[in-house]
Amino acid sequence: MMRRRIGRLAAAAVATAAFVVPMAVKGVIPNPSMLSVNYTSWLVQAYDECPVTPFSTIISGVQVCASSAESTKTFRMARVMVSRTSNRVLLIGSGFPSSQAVRLRFTVRSSTRSAPLLTYIDYNVTCPATTCTSSGVCIQRTDLGTCIGPGAEVTRVATGRNIEILSAELVESPSLDVIGRPGIIR
Repeated sequence: MMRRRIGRLAAAAVATAAFVVPMAVKGVIPNPSMLSVNYTSWLVQAYDECPVTPFSTIISGVQVCASSAESTKTFRMARVMVSRTSNRVLLIGSGFPSSQAVRLRFTVRSSTRSAPLLTYIDYNVTCPATTCTSSGVCIQRTDLGTCIGPGAEVTRVATGRNIEILSAELVESPSLDVIGRPGIIR
């Protein structure tokens, strides 16, 4: 009796592996009927990039970067939202330096919504700059279609294709230095 159970379990495992492994090799086929209401993310202060060098500071056995006292990457909070139905982009933020100009930059992937299902290459879109008020408040309302992208890629975002937002960044304008990324502050 025990041998039969082990035999059945082994047969089920082999059948599952034979079914699942080829699917993993082929990749994921997008489901055009899946809907997302919108994309929403809280942005946190982007940390300075720090190359590992032999002269890095070591604290408790872990290499750390030297502190950046000159950093202007300060703001209290920022939130970005992209609407599924209207492609509207909204940035709300506070605690920015007075009159700082910022832009949103997205890395996106788009695909067709009907047969043949096609996925296009990833590309960056950078939205127009907005200037924060003297009290450090930033509010921007724009459209993905008005964001600047490479050539004809903008039309793919502006039309009715599926859009996957791979990353969202808040950048300074005109330098395009990253000052905010999606994350969690504890």
